[in-house]
Amino acid sequence: MRKNTSEHGVSGFSVLELLIVIGIVLVVAAMTMVQIQPTLQAARVNNAQTLVLAQLRTARERAIDRRQVERITFTAPQAILIEERVPGAGGNVWNQVLTISLPNDLQFLTINGIPATPATVPDGFGAGNLAIDFAGGTALYFQPDGSSQDVNGVTLSGVVYIARPGELSSSRALTVIGSTGRIRAYRLVTVAGNPTWQ
Repeated sequence: MRKNTSEHGVSGFSVLELLIVIGIVLVVAAMTMVQIQPTLQAARVNNAQTLVLAQLRTARERAIDRRQVERITFTAPQAILIEERVPGAGGNVWNQVLTISLPNDLQFLTINGIPATPATVPDGFGAGNLAIDFAGGTALYFQPDGSSQDVNGVTLSGVVYIARPGELSSSRALTVIGSTGRIRAYRLVTVAGNPTWQ
């Protein structure tokens, strides 16, 4: 049996061929990242909306389960403070339950171009010009019966908008229906060239 010792019997890649393959892989990877970037950004907005929705629902459920008042305060541009009222010797005391923040690239924000007439604002609450609009305020109180009220005990409905600055398509909204405390989520979509809430 003879061994093939000639150079032509040895196979492999030259450095030039390897560099060409690496260059092609990098170009394809860059194109893929450009293509999926909008999807990733939309997912971040959806996750932020889901986070706020979950915290509101949890606060409402806690108010019902514990038969106490839960206060939610929205602080622009990104913070939410959740507190529970605990009766104390000197009156009611507010204990902080949780503070959460939106991701850095998102804010409680309205962007020019969102529908602003009462018929098109989610559930007809607010006027579409305030990012946090609970009858002009930024706090609501979930009651033991599940409803939401203002500080004076008046039934309170409202809306909170979330968006990425300068990006109309990232707009999301959450509404709270005062009489029941029901919380609904909306996203801004374009239908026949017009932005509308779904």
